[in-house]
Amino acid sequence: SGAADATAVRGWRATLEARIAESEGRIALLSELAKEIVRLPPLIQEGKDLRAQLEVGDARRTAAEQAKTSVQQQLDAVRKRIAEIATHIRQVQSALDNLKWVRDQRPGYASTINALNIQTERLNRATEAITADRNRSVTASTDLQQKSNQLAMSVERQAAARKRSADLDALHATLGPWKASMDRLAEIRQQEAALNKTLLELGAAEPTLQAQLDTGNPQQTAFERVIADADRSQSELRQLLSQLQKHVTDGNCPLCGFDHGSQDELVRHIQEQMTLDSAGTARTELAGLRQRIQEITRQLAGNREAQKSVQAQLSQLANDRIARDRQINTWANTADGLGLNASAGLTELTRQISANATEARTEIEDSNAAVKAAANAADAAKAAVDALTKSISQQESAKT
Repeated sequence: SGAADATAVRGWRATLEARIAESEGRIALLSELAKEIVRLPPLIQEGKDLRAQLEVGDARRTAAEQAKTSVQQQLDAVRKRIAEIATHIRQVQSALDNLKWVRDQRPGYASTINALNIQTERLNRATEAITADRNRSVTASTDLQQKSNQLAMSVERQAAARKRSADLDALHATLGPWKASMDRLAEIRQQEAALNKTLLELGAAEPTLQAQLDTGNPQQTAFERVIADADRSQSELRQLLSQLQKHVTDGNCPLCGFDHGSQDELVRHIQEQMTLDSAGTARTELAGLRQRIQEITRQLAGNREAQKSVQAQLSQLANDRIARDRQINTWANTADGLGLNASAGLTELTRQISANATEARTEIEDSNAAVKAAANAADAAKAAVDALTKSISQQESAKT
């Protein structure tokens, strides 16, 4: 692929540059060796002369041993230098071979460098195109986000308008029960006022009845005691009169000494006394007192029962009032939340609800149009982002 070729070219380029640098170093070394080679022929000739002198002066070897040793050392140095020069020559030859290889490879290297430059230019243009598309993609993504936010806001306004319309419809549906609760609450307050007044009257009457009852009970006990004493005395009197009848012989009464005219008249008078009820008045008054006590007891029980009944009615009315208050307050809070004047009358509230419902329906229609427009804009922005994303992906695939 294009990427692999570019990588190979870059590797070759690095290798060639390294070898060129090495060749240049070796060329410099060869230049120095060439300067030494210029001095090599005289040294060789000198060696030959020395050998001739050695052949001629064998006889003088002993005398010239010291000179020979010196010459031998010089010869060894020359040989060592010759060996070094030969080594340098081989190195220079190797460097020359490398230089020749470099020179042979230079046309291909130049062609490869040219192809690499062309490929690099194409790669740069592709990179610039991808960068431009990425910038456009970022702009399109930002635009898509804005369009999405506008769509979300439009949907929220639409939902709020629909909820407001539904709340107004529900409020209008409960307008009748709310009015009934208001009327019933007024009735409850009137009934509570009347029952509280009745309860106060009953509570005020109870101590009076209780006082009358407390007064009547001792009177009843006193009358019962008087009657009991009278009955006991009457019983004793009857016994005496019964015994007295046994001693009557004429009209004179043995007790009071009054002459009744005859024995029969005296007996009749004694019998009348025996039938007399000395506690009759007390009995009559006791019976009347008992009737009054019974009436007071009945009235007191009725009073207390009436108080319980009134309290039960007040409790029921209080529960009803609390429920009505809660219902009315809930309705009023809902109305206030919708921007209505809950303290207005039924006619005004009906008008307010109708006007707000019309306004809510208009808001729903407007929000529907806004949602549709925002959705279309968001779809268009998303299509643009998708197209740019696809283009970038294709360009990156072609680039690699």
